[in-house]
Amino acid sequence: MPTVTRKNEHLDFAKWVLTLLIVLYHIQVPESAHGITAKACLYLKDLGDPVVPAFALISGFLFFLTVQQFMDVKKKMKRRIHTLLIPYLLWNFINTMVFSLWHNGIANENAYNVNLYNDLFIWNATPHFWYIFMLIFWTVLAPVLYASYKNKCLLFVLCGIECAYIYCMGSDILHSRFIYIVYTWGGNNGHLLA
Repeated sequence: MPTVTRKNEHLDFAKWVLTLLIVLYHIQVPESAHGITAKACLYLKDLGDPVVPAFALISGFLFFLTVQQFMDVKKKMKRRIHTLLIPYLLWNFINTMVFSLWHNGIANENAYNVNLYNDLFIWNATPHFWYIFMLIFWTVLAPVLYASYKNKCLLFVLCGIECAYIYCMGSDILHSRFIYIVYTWGGNNGHLLA
């Protein structure tokens, strides 16, 4: 059995804490909650705000941490087909078919129109998979990121685009629209340590 490095143990613990916080983030405040109970629920929800950006940072970091050359990027991209893309598409297909059967067959509502493009390739069928969609997005663009991490001019352009985006969209870096940018920061740090 391989030994786990100290750095990985800390990272695994951080991911465990972040997972717990994301569960707490999704807890709904009961309508009957008043006073201290409602405040406690809202406080726990607020603790979850930085969790998804932290996961994005870790995801980018871990993807590029072991990349030494372009062939490493290609290997990781191929691996992501089996670990991200196929499960994502398969689950969206199953979900779409079950939804369609339920609404159009069993419930006899004729309310659900199947749109395979939106239901399979975008996350309409399972909106809670938006994070997996983001990981697939960055996997497809991994060669571009790798090239920008290797070339200081391209890295400067990437940072300039990101700064312009932050300037135009607002400075709330914990907002989900910045998740794509945070992933690139983690990737750059992982590449620097590779």
